[in-house]
Amino acid sequence: MFNKYFYEHYALLVLSDYSERYVNLQHSDRPDLVDYDKSIGVEVTTVDYENIPKVADYYNEKLKGHTKDEINSRGLSIFNQNGGDLLVKDNRILGWSHNMPDS
Repeated sequence: MFNKYFYEHYALLVLSDYSERYVNLQHSDRPDLVDYDKSIGVEVTTVDYENIPKVADYYNEKLKGHTKDEINSRGLSIFNQNGGDLLVKDNRILGWSHNMPDS
């Protein structure tokens, strides 16, 4: 479990250092950071990177260099459940990205 306040405060510091526009952000419940005068709201999120190595290895060993039609549905399902998202154009697998799996 992550420390929600830590990441919200870190985001506040980074944003206020990035631009004067964000210096008046305040902690809130929803969204996490707000500036009501400027109509700005920021929801702070984190990513679970635990499955990325597994997804990358699976892509490199089983998917890279193939067409989407060549991939069995079970393998593709496992890849997707672990956060993998194929980048496909004209049935050719061009690469992958990582998304948070549905919970």
